[in-house]
Amino acid sequence: MVKNIYCTIKYTCCSLMMSMAVTVGVAQEKIADRLNTPAALENMKMRGLWSQSKNAAGALLDYSFRYASADLEYRFYDGNFRRPQQGESGNNVVFDTEGGGKVKDFFAWGSFNYSRDKVKEANFNSSIIDPYRGMPYYTADTNVSNWNNQHYRLKMRVATPQFWNFLSFGLDGYYQNSVGAKQRDMRTKSVFYTIIVRPGVVLSAGKNHRFGLDFEYASVREDLEMKAVNSYVEQTYYLLSGLGMATETSGIQRFLTYNGNQVGGGLQYNYAGRMNILLDLGYSKKVEDAITTPTSPRYLGTTKDGLWSGKLMAYIPDAKKNTHFVEMNWQERKIDGIEYLQKWETDGEEGEYKVYYKSIRSTYKTQTMSLDYRYVINRGMEYSWKLGAGVKYWKQEERYLIPVSTRDIENTRFEVNVKKNFFLSDNNLRRLLVGVNLGYNKNNKADYVYGGNYPDYRVVTDLMGGDTRYLGADYGDLHLSAVYSQLVNTRTTANLFAKVDWQYLKTHSYDFDHRMVMSVSVGCHF
Repeated sequence: MVKNIYCTIKYTCCSLMMSMAVTVGVAQEKIADRLNTPAALENMKMRGLWSQSKNAAGALLDYSFRYASADLEYRFYDGNFRRPQQGESGNNVVFDTEGGGKVKDFFAWGSFNYSRDKVKEANFNSSIIDPYRGMPYYTADTNVSNWNNQHYRLKMRVATPQFWNFLSFGLDGYYQNSVGAKQRDMRTKSVFYTIIVRPGVVLSAGKNHRFGLDFEYASVREDLEMKAVNSYVEQTYYLLSGLGMATETSGIQRFLTYNGNQVGGGLQYNYAGRMNILLDLGYSKKVEDAITTPTSPRYLGTTKDGLWSGKLMAYIPDAKKNTHFVEMNWQERKIDGIEYLQKWETDGEEGEYKVYYKSIRSTYKTQTMSLDYRYVINRGMEYSWKLGAGVKYWKQEERYLIPVSTRDIENTRFEVNVKKNFFLSDNNLRRLLVGVNLGYNKNNKADYVYGGNYPDYRVVTDLMGGDTRYLGADYGDLHLSAVYSQLVNTRTTANLFAKVDWQYLKTHSYDFDHRMVMSVSVGCHF
């Protein structure tokens, strides 16, 4: 009964969001007022600085037009250049729709995304769907297995007009529900969800200056059951605590629950004159508990996850009416891993685990900085050429305090890219948009030192060791894309498109070789 109600609510929400996206986007407008070509939509989104921030209240301050889009994509990948818990190969089917624009005096936008992922030959994960989300307390086994995952993602953003000619309000929302199933003992069924609510306000001071403030609340939960189909054979697995620290155990069934809450906020400043500049600063703090044996709850661990972020975006038109785009990003994330000293105590017929002591046993710090530049040669609402270059620096410091284990990773990535929009015909807006991206990742440091008592555990040698080798690899990558689009007919703005995307990563580091990702998609911009 509960499951049926849950499914009804979920799919009703999906239908409402999709309806809003399409209804907003297909409102009648002249073709001269907007072009739904891929390059025109991309150009509009690049100029929407407030839409790239976390504050929805500034949405009406961006230049935008009503639009809606829907596409269906098939993606597949293969190759041994991967992290140990990623699949050797796999495929995804993705359906995505979004749409938005001005509705009377308000702004409304929404999107719905569904993906079905088949991950093949993944290793060292028998519990959570995403082992890279910043939670070190989970279980791992050594049985290579497939995972079947489904993800539902809903986003919405609304903004009011300015009240008293200087104050506007907005609300940003995000909901994700994911279901994952491991296909080999220990078999896992996991359900993950998160919901984020982010209200905001923007104050306009004069013609050129705007100040924004937003608040954030998020809830995270993941429930999973591990179970062996062959109940006659106890499966060996590991309870992980970070950096290879693990407790070996066995059994045929285990339950785990992850429950977390996050609060945060941000400040924005926007100057809109000859150039348009937006500075977005934010901080959030999440606390998440990992609990095992729900009938007699026992803490597996707790994380305190703090994230500072900063983003500076600008677009500057030049004398030739072309546009310079600059974006700088900075993030500093610190996770404290807390472990517990617990003892089972009984009081008559009932018992529970009592916490006697808890302390921080591990820390994980990640710093990221990036700079991107793009030069766009405009042609009406579209562009003819887009040229870009970027650099990204990433540093990771991980420590397990007693016994001491450490890992240090440092990488620098460089890339250059170009896109050319071929105008094949103006009668039905036939376009061919071709893109090339070249990237190179240079590793500066990759050290892992295990100081525990079980250096021969495979979660030390193959999981942590293999992950460190991947993160310490130098590699180059080539990314090619081509999009063909045209109007359905000259009496409508509906624009059909077909896209092919191919990426190839090549390395000579360690025993890695390559990774290939390819996707094909078809869709329509309304």
